[in-house]
Amino acid sequence: MTSTPSHADDARPDTDGLRDLVERIARTKPPATDVELIDQIDALERTKSAAAALQATLTAELAKARTTKTGRPSASVPNEVAAARRESPHVGQRLTKLGLALAHDLPCTHLALACGDLNERRAMIIAEETAHLTREDRLKADAEITLDLEGKGDKALTMDIRRIVLKLDESAALKRRAKAWGNRRIVGRDLGDGTARVTAIVADTMLPAIMGSLDKAAASVRAAGDERTCSQITADLAAARLAGLDSDTKQPPVAVQLLVSAETLLGGDSTPGHLPGHGPVPASVARQMVAASDEQRSTLRRVFAMPDGSLMSLESAQRLFPPDLRDFIKLRDDICRNPYCNAPVRHIDHPVPVSRGGETSVDNGQGLCEWCNYTKEQPGWEHQPGPPDRPHEVTVTTPTGHRHVSREPGAPMPPPRAA
Repeated sequence: MTSTPSHADDARPDTDGLRDLVERIARTKPPATDVELIDQIDALERTKSAAAALQATLTAELAKARTTKTGRPSASVPNEVAAARRESPHVGQRLTKLGLALAHDLPCTHLALACGDLNERRAMIIAEETAHLTREDRLKADAEITLDLEGKGDKALTMDIRRIVLKLDESAALKRRAKAWGNRRIVGRDLGDGTARVTAIVADTMLPAIMGSLDKAAASVRAAGDERTCSQITADLAAARLAGLDSDTKQPPVAVQLLVSAETLLGGDSTPGHLPGHGPVPASVARQMVAASDEQRSTLRRVFAMPDGSLMSLESAQRLFPPDLRDFIKLRDDICRNPYCNAPVRHIDHPVPVSRGGETSVDNGQGLCEWCNYTKEQPGWEHQPGPPDRPHEVTVTTPTGHRHVSREPGAPMPPPRAA
């Protein structure tokens, strides 16, 4: 049963009061009985949902205050929201859209979130599944889906809202399907445990053919006596096909841009190496990656680090970063240097622009994704490099004056030797 928020209609968020609430929650001791434990877990979940509803309201208010002449919020709003919530700019964009949707088109969903009957993730599902509807139809879908939320997980909620959307406007659903088909792609993500996830977004009509082909090939390999499980064979076959390898090739040729200490490379230390774009790799795996063989032909780029782990600097008299300097900064930063961003580096940027006297150097260079680089040019943003005598850092100041510090990951260095 949906409850009604107890706060007054004219209540406004008080920053000090909210911070006091955080401190009180942090100091809360676990209760004595299991009933009270569950009750407090439930109450805290509702508190999180209510906080998410208020964050959505505040986000919509910020977007309203930053509306441009085009009638759209400033492009810097998602990044400011992302930094305040310790999230990536991509997530900041989704959260900004959620805040606007809850404020203008999804009042019932907003109320359910504020009352704790719905969490932020499921509110996001409703917002994204109805985004292509007209405002009138979106309001209808919002009212209908929130009539029965009890016990529904993400999948059940998604199926229900899709049925409602198709009933309201099938043509809009077909347009959304066509748009999604136009965004088909393959994305890879390292999982940090020796495996990686490759996600292929393809037309749903291709799915039966893809899985049928892989299952048939895996069954044939299995019947020939291979001891791997069907799941393992299917995954290996898919990876080999995507890499363009034949079945006899175990490893592809690789150009290794691997950060690894000399001690680890020579076998005298077990400090993990670092593979840009993927993360730490065990010392033994790092040594295998740079070992030349008939099956795995590798090239190694040597990069030297200071004792504190920061990479040594390079400079250039050119305005544009030359190739070696670009590669060096991209290797040093690994991912976008904007705080909390997880995107790969696409642009090599001057934190202090050349027009303001900034040098083309490692100290005044940073790797950014496209979105963060373009957002940096919006009014009110400032990126300032730190002192050159320590590992590279950049202080990012947002239009509201809030500051966030980004530090280079640093090279994997062995611990100092005992005297």
